[in-house]
Amino acid sequence: MIRDHLLLLLSGSVSPLDYTPNVNQPRFIIMLQSPKTTPKSKDAPQSIAALVNDLTALEHPTLKVPYEVFNKKYRHSQKVIDKEQHAVNSAVDEMEKQLMASATSIPVMVNLLDNMMERLRALKRKTSDSIDEDCAAVRACKTRIAHLHTFTSDTPSFEKRRLDRLMVEHCFRCGYYDSASLLARKTGVEELANLDIFMAAQEIEASLMRKETDQALAWCNENKSRLKKHNSFLEFYLRQQEVIELIKKGRKSCMDAILHARRHFSSFDDVRQYERDIQKTMTLLAVLNKPGDIENPYLDLLSEARWTWLIEEFRRESVKMYQFSPDSAFSVALQAGLSALKTQNCVSKNPEDGLQRNKDCPVCQECLSALADPLPFAHCSQSRLVCYITGEPLDESNRPMMLPNGYVYGEKALHLMASEDHGIVTCPRTKEVFKISEAQRVFVM
Repeated sequence: MIRDHLLLLLSGSVSPLDYTPNVNQPRFIIMLQSPKTTPKSKDAPQSIAALVNDLTALEHPTLKVPYEVFNKKYRHSQKVIDKEQHAVNSAVDEMEKQLMASATSIPVMVNLLDNMMERLRALKRKTSDSIDEDCAAVRACKTRIAHLHTFTSDTPSFEKRRLDRLMVEHCFRCGYYDSASLLARKTGVEELANLDIFMAAQEIEASLMRKETDQALAWCNENKSRLKKHNSFLEFYLRQQEVIELIKKGRKSCMDAILHARRHFSSFDDVRQYERDIQKTMTLLAVLNKPGDIENPYLDLLSEARWTWLIEEFRRESVKMYQFSPDSAFSVALQAGLSALKTQNCVSKNPEDGLQRNKDCPVCQECLSALADPLPFAHCSQSRLVCYITGEPLDESNRPMMLPNGYVYGEKALHLMASEDHGIVTCPRTKEVFKISEAQRVFVM
């Protein structure tokens, strides 16, 4: 049931004018649906544009992330090959110098040849490894493109696969790595779920949970140019935490903390932007052992919760690194779908107004209603009435009829009920019994 509701919310086609909820309104029922029309040929470009917009909104990370991975690997490969090529050129230059010399012994030339051969083998090996990595990244891009080529406006299999993929990514981004990996294997979306990126991030987060900064600092060094472009403070926060941990050890480590701060804080390009944090950190040396520490405003730096905060900060920077959106696509699509279906009936808590939860409405489900609370209501420019019993539209062929207790139902449903019970109808809400002749027609202005 929940999976069906999620598929509806994430389908990309949900809007207040498309969904037909069997909402439980007293007196009359609002149906958020526009009249169905047969699309004409001239509307085809608009349909294509709608599909493109859907793909752009939800599938941008699907192609952007593997492209960023390929771009990163390509640049790394280029640096490695350039370095090895420079080493080979240096070995060749050294051989030329020795050949130009008047007295060059055979053993020296043999050593130079061996050195050059070793450099060439290293160049060949690293070039081969780089090509393999780049080809793997290209295959990942091709796999994503082939997956998106299967998308049309009415492909349930694609929608289900998309839901699985978005849920896997959302679980990864929330830190539920084991659950996400299991779901990816069970649903067969490993090639579409960026597992390698998130599993590498898991190792770094695990090291931070152990209060170790080495792996996170190595990651910062590896992505230094990107982090600088994003104006990231992550590396500074890690160095700051190292100083704090030294201060927490007591007076014997205070000098080590000062030296560590001097060595690393001065290495940042613009120290002034970190000035306040540096002052606050170094002030710990003066106030740590004074009475009344429990109320000291600087002691929040000593909290163990800072490690959890560092993990969250790393997670945010990692998401930026690969061009993920700030919020997961699953979260964005879910909120958009909930907002598109949310009505006053879904959130009413007044027991006297007779409103009841609708089992067919995703927003009325207990597990999703809390998520919909802060979201705006659906915008509906054209409302229609729908029968509470059958869910059919109330119109001239199925006129709305009001029972003496004030509830409105479709004429077809009431006559069917009366034919089965000798002219007697029972209100499904209040269980009151009336004669069919007591029902009155309702006119909607």
